[in-house]
Amino acid sequence: KDPNWIAPSPLRPACPTAERIFRWKSLASLNLDESLRTESPALQAGYWLSLTSSFTEPTRSSYGAGLLRFHQFCDQNNVSESRRMPIHVTLLASFLGCWSSRVSGSTIKNWLSGLKAWHDINLQPWLGDHTLIRLARCLAAREGRLHHCPIRQPVTCELLLLLRRGLDIFSPKGAAIWACA
Repeated sequence: KDPNWIAPSPLRPACPTAERIFRWKSLASLNLDESLRTESPALQAGYWLSLTSSFTEPTRSSYGAGLLRFHQFCDQNNVSESRRMPIHVTLLASFLGCWSSRVSGSTIKNWLSGLKAWHDINLQPWLGDHTLIRLARCLAAREGRLHHCPIRQPVTCELLLLLRRGLDIFSPKGAAIWACA
């Protein structure tokens, strides 16, 4: 099965990862869209434009990856759309427990930040500061240590000289590589 597969839903249109926190909806967030649309299409466009510009592309992509994993978890466990936002504490703790032994603690932290941003953007309450979630985050940080890359040997002068011999430092690319080394 494709690791990015998700159950088809009109609430989650196919879009680039970086756009998910803005384009993926929940039953609760549809009310916000309707409210903005009723007031003025310009108001709706301005709302989404200001929010889109407030996150960098890498941040939006990281958050979008977390949204994908959350909805995959919900699909696999038959969680109804109405329970996905606002996320109940027990659902969020279950999601963290499922992933804590499979990804790093920093990945979990980014995914949680993405879920919080998704809630904030859609003006929904966020329960991620609950004691149960703090405990689940501790587990994720502890278990996630298993997923860090091993410590590598330091770069030696011999390796730097070998790199230098293979570069044309008078070309922009070679000069940039040498400057980074």
